[in-house]
Amino acid sequence: MMHSGKLDAGQVAGGIRHWRYPAGVALTFIVTIAITAWRWELLLRAQAVRIGWREAFSLTMIGLLFNSVIPGSVGGDVIKGYYIAGRAPSRKPEALGTILVDRFLGLLSLLTVTSAAALFNLDLLLRHRVLGALATFAITATTVGAAVLALAVFTSLSASETLGRLSRLPLSRLASRCIGVLLPYRASPATLLRAYAVGLPCHLLACLGFYLAARAVGSHDVPMKHFLLLVPLGLLTTAIPLAPAGIGIGQAAFYTLFQLARPDLGALGANACTVYQFVLVLVYLSGFYFYVGYRAKAVNESLPQPAGALAATRKESA
Repeated sequence: MMHSGKLDAGQVAGGIRHWRYPAGVALTFIVTIAITAWRWELLLRAQAVRIGWREAFSLTMIGLLFNSVIPGSVGGDVIKGYYIAGRAPSRKPEALGTILVDRFLGLLSLLTVTSAAALFNLDLLLRHRVLGALATFAITATTVGAAVLALAVFTSLSASETLGRLSRLPLSRLASRCIGVLLPYRASPATLLRAYAVGLPCHLLACLGFYLAARAVGSHDVPMKHFLLLVPLGLLTTAIPLAPAGIGIGQAAFYTLFQLARPDLGALGANACTVYQFVLVLVYLSGFYFYVGYRAKAVNESLPQPAGALAATRKESA
């Protein structure tokens, strides 16, 4: 893209030097991570897995660290699953299930933001058939996704009981426990609604962060409503497991999307995406601090206590 002129390294470097804009982008990332950690902790609490917001934030940062070095945005979920399974061994399927539910709710809220933004960009969608098709897909996926989630939650009890009666079949018990992950949300649908609603401001913050990245590379005349439509569509592509943190994939996607919106904006989309991803990788790499601290904590907790300390602990318990 640099060789073809679609990506201007000079503008990207200049945008990074305008430190106020990258600092603003970093702030949107930090607030978003804090909110998503709270969402995951909310889902875990419904499963009687209580780790607290601080530990959920630490594990989220560790997952994001691995997202920055493993292609796609699912590698971090695997690492989070490894740690949370060890943290709650008696409720391993339930704890692991919250990661899938959290991911689904995050995707659903991203599609919701895209669908809502389409209403404010009808003139743009009517002029460009491709953007109109993408917006139609987002609206359809939002509707279908919400319906599938609601159906899965409200039929989880009968499905779990049916599998329980078929206990002789291979993997039926495991399947029953996996479906049972949805039972607490069936009993308390408000938990799912809160977790879904929490994702909406996260994606709005992502749009704001990308807007600041675009300002850093010289954009001043692109309406904010365009960012609310184009940024979620571009972020969907960066989840494709082809490159760490979506680097390269994101530049191509945002170049195309911004060029569709206006022919002279293609380079802006690629340049802003590069600044955005530069800050993203820096924030994600800070998860190394949490990774080292969490591993040290796990090692210390697994070490046998000295006899004096063990006796003192028993005395305090008595």
